[in-house]
Amino acid sequence: MSEFKRKPLTEHEIEMNQFDDCTNMKTTNAGYEIECKLGLWSVSCFKLSEFHKATMEALYYWRQYKDDGEYSSIIGGKNVIETLLEKREEE
Repeated sequence: MSEFKRKPLTEHEIEMNQFDDCTNMKTTNAGYEIECKLGLWSVSCFKLSEFHKATMEALYYWRQYKDDGEYSSIIGGKNVIETLLEKREEE
């Protein structure tokens, strides 16, 4: 019997899994919505043709807050205070 070996995830796959962990995506009567689970931002689109643009905008917001440590309670990493102190030391 051969053993199944899973390939390690790419950086992009890891990032997208983290994005999924930190957001809620839902279809609404008006279209589609992606919202931050912490309530910091949300993005909506009203046509399926705008879905990719809305997703890219949501990723932009998510990355900004992630880099500031806002999602440490969900995905780990440095929290907001640690991030601020690190930036302060760099100045």
